[in-house]
Amino acid sequence: MSNYSERSIPELRNIVLDDPENHEAWWSLSDKLIHNKKWEEAITALEQVIRKQPEFIESYLTIANAYYQTSEPDMSILYLRMAAELEPDNARVLRDLGAVLLMQEEFRESEEKLRISLGLDGTDSYTWTYLGDLHFETDRCREGRVYYIRALMLESGMFFAWAGLGKCLHELGNYVEADNTLATALNINSQHHDTLSYMVYNKEKLQDWEGLKRYAEKHLELNPAIHDMYSFLGRAQYELGDYSAAEESFSKCVLESELNFRAWRGLVEVYKRTNSRSARDVQRK
Repeated sequence: MSNYSERSIPELRNIVLDDPENHEAWWSLSDKLIHNKKWEEAITALEQVIRKQPEFIESYLTIANAYYQTSEPDMSILYLRMAAELEPDNARVLRDLGAVLLMQEEFRESEEKLRISLGLDGTDSYTWTYLGDLHFETDRCREGRVYYIRALMLESGMFFAWAGLGKCLHELGNYVEADNTLATALNINSQHHDTLSYMVYNKEKLQDWEGLKRYAEKHLELNPAIHDMYSFLGRAQYELGDYSAAEESFSKCVLESELNFRAWRGLVEVYKRTNSRSARDVQRK
């Protein structure tokens, strides 16, 4: 749409200041602002584009994303609904609308929009993945697994499909398969909080104590404020016979979360094993 793609943000600001009706310059400005994560200024520029070119569907999708990035999902949904009115058979518009509705836990309408989008374009791996997410969130992991697999058939390196599939397999009790699947996801993105958490839970189910210790430590390295993870680290250390380290981990957990039963139970087990303190006193707490 634009002939201004090589211009800088300051240049584009001057252009729209001199020629406020120049929708191409506004669009280029918004694009560069989005790239630099200047969301609020980008929204202002995109509003100008929409006023001057109300039929340009890409501007609605972009402003919806910008509003979502600024934690205003209701505005995001508003612009996506406007886009859907302009182009009711646009698969991407319906996909994005379904995705935001999913994140707002509007599950019924989200599923409706995503299924329509899928009917219009069955080759979009994101739509399959969002439907997998929806089924996971609504406790339909057996069906969700199928959607994730279809997404991976279309795009084998899709992180969120691997992560979602791993979570579904874990919830279904397929821990060995979940372990391999979550490992594949973490090979793509090793720092994703939710996937690391599921790998920790899965390692405990498998009683893979070395693996549990490794992933709990990784989780705490990236998210030191998630104190519950110390209870998992303590469990691994206890099972590996490192009782002093286990005591330290369990103690850190209860220091921050006095109601963490796992950590208190772990301390009782440590004290019973080492006779270093009265386990009965800890049990009373």
